[in-house]
Amino acid sequence: MPALTEGAYQGDWLIEEFGAPNYGRSEVNVLAPVDVPSGAVIGTCTTLTTFYGAYDNVGTANTGKAAAAAGILLDEIKANATMDCSIVDAADVGTGTTTEAPCLVVGDIIEVQGATDANLNVYATIVSVPTPLTFTIATSVVADATYAVTIRKLNHAAVALVKGPAVVSAAGIDWDATAAAGITTGTAELLALNIKTVEGV
Repeated sequence: MPALTEGAYQGDWLIEEFGAPNYGRSEVNVLAPVDVPSGAVIGTCTTLTTFYGAYDNVGTANTGKAAAAAGILLDEIKANATMDCSIVDAADVGTGTTTEAPCLVVGDIIEVQGATDANLNVYATIVSVPTPLTFTIATSVVADATYAVTIRKLNHAAVALVKGPAVVSAAGIDWDATAAAGITTGTAELLALNIKTVEGV
């Protein structure tokens, strides 16, 4: 029987918030290709800059990662499941058709995977939703053809601690796979937001 594991909670990393209730909190849109735990350090994505993503101090394009720390996610985000999709690309427009309604709206971000043309395997913005089972995206340098792919809606509405004064546990917050040098830089970036990390708690 597999062991049950429990995710992180705010109490695992948030030590103190000062000022009026929720003073330092803000609603954010987070790109989550994988589960993102409570306490994850996030930042504005290098591309798709109206969205936040997990911090990695690199912010490589089309990864949903952020180069600079800009806050800490309050509650866990569960990544959406992938679904099968057919995309017909013609003249830099991809028209997607699914067999189940993906509940997409204009402006949503999807991850496209599995196309035989690698230029289609990107994070793409939904341009239109003609029917509940179809959508269009803008493409670039994709050969005109029909592609069998999987898609995943990436953007999630969430709440993050984006400024202090606040104190958080250095051991409790989640830096994803960020290297030590990146954690040092990210800690300084959080401190510039008046979010102080402390050791030993």
